[in-house]
Amino acid sequence: MEPHIRKRTTDPDTQTGVETDWFVDGSNDPEEAQALAQARKLAGEAAEACRRALAAGDTQAYCAALRDLGCAELKAGSVQAAIATLERADQIYQTLAAHSDHEHTLMSLVAALEAAERYKDALDALRRAQALKARLDTTGKAQWQWRTETAEAELEKVRAELLKSQRRQQELAAVNAHLVRADQQKTALLQEAERTSMEDSVTRIQNRRSLDIRLGSDVHRARRYNSPLTAGMLDIDDFKHINDNLSHAKGDALLRQVAALLHSRLRDSDYVARYGGDEFALVFPETSLANARIVCEAIRESVADKVWDGFPETLRVSVSIGLAELTDKTVGASGLLDAADRMLYAAKRGGRNSVKP
Repeated sequence: MEPHIRKRTTDPDTQTGVETDWFVDGSNDPEEAQALAQARKLAGEAAEACRRALAAGDTQAYCAALRDLGCAELKAGSVQAAIATLERADQIYQTLAAHSDHEHTLMSLVAALEAAERYKDALDALRRAQALKARLDTTGKAQWQWRTETAEAELEKVRAELLKSQRRQQELAAVNAHLVRADQQKTALLQEAERTSMEDSVTRIQNRRSLDIRLGSDVHRARRYNSPLTAGMLDIDDFKHINDNLSHAKGDALLRQVAALLHSRLRDSDYVARYGGDEFALVFPETSLANARIVCEAIRESVADKVWDGFPETLRVSVSIGLAELTDKTVGASGLLDAADRMLYAAKRGGRNSVKP
């Protein structure tokens, strides 16, 4: 509250003396005096803001500070000073781009001109403020429309990029699926190639290549663990007669049936392979020569007694079998088969349809 003094005056009605607090602005209303003091304080702060903005070269801030100073001066009762300040701000605003602060400055100038009873000037300032507001509204709408269109364009661009990315992902997924299928097909082909490389095309049992690999492993295992191993060579007696008299197709059919019979008569640990022509190799892991001979005798009898599908019932087939057991003197898998082959020829020379030794 502003400083005050106490005065004694005479009440005109009672003609008695009355002491009253008078403030330095000449008012004896405390609230009015406080409002004036606040307005002067705001004016001082606005004036300081003007000096700072001017020193910084910030025209926009300087105009805003001038507007605040003019409003504070108007509230403080300095109407002419307020008009001068606001007109100065108006002049500077006219050199700048349209701004809502200029509209506010003009409306404050209208109030100051009305307080000075300059109604014509106030009306002119009001019209200018309204015109500026209309222009700002139009500009704002245009800017909003531009921003909206720009945002929609950007959104459409993002949608297009997203769609492109999705299509690319779909293409990559399709390529990946194709590669997976191709890899699966390749694996299947490799497996089939591996199987056919180890399988006889006529009888569908192991071929010579498979025999060499597997028997070599069995020989190594038998020597390592000092376990018995017996191999046999089986030959169909007079097979050439069947080919020459019944056809090679019939010969292949007989080979398939013999292979199936051998496979069915062997134990799970044993195996058979087509060695070549009408010869088959028999392998008996963990088996002595005597026990292998028992199995081979049973095979020989089964072949001799069998009625062959697709052949005359009068057809009788016999086989000769030679056996050899792995010893310290045997030279690998090939040596074992050679020894069995020698026994096979002994069986042939002995009249066929037999097992040697």
